[in-house]
Amino acid sequence: METSMWQQSLATTLTKVALRYVAIVQDKKKQNSFVAEAMLIMVTVLHLGKSSLPKKPITDDDVDRISLCLKVLSECSPLMNDIFNKECRKSLSHMLTVRLEEEKLSQKKESEKRNVTVQADDPISFMQLTAKNEMTSKEDQFQLSLLAAMGNTQRKEAADPLASKTQ
Repeated sequence: METSMWQQSLATTLTKVALRYVAIVQDKKKQNSFVAEAMLIMVTVLHLGKSSLPKKPITDDDVDRISLCLKVLSECSPLMNDIFNKECRKSLSHMLTVRLEEEKLSQKKESEKRNVTVQADDPISFMQLTAKNEMTSKEDQFQLSLLAAMGNTQRKEAADPLASKTQ
């Protein structure tokens, strides 16, 4: 995972957890304490990212996302709560469904490409059933080209594994 991805994921997750905590717990002091700790973690990530300690500095996109999460937690509006806890989940579910459908479609296309169609009237060559005198005219062209590529243009009738003792 890239460095920017974990920073954005951490900020988003902390925001969602804090918003859910506020919705569940009724004690205002506990709510404020939990939200403050989440915000402190995000601010610490921002300061660390802007310092000279990490090998890669924090990107502007990361700063914007973390700042947005901090603003959402500081205001705690019902609209933002709904967006972070419900609409984000719907969007993720929709994205995963679309991706799954695309993968199924691509797998179906690949399987259609792999299907080899053989016609019922395609000839089948049985070299073992042909006589030696018939073999000169009907010799396997692939075998001849392979022998030619290997530098052996002679026909090896005696060493031919297709020539059996039944002929």
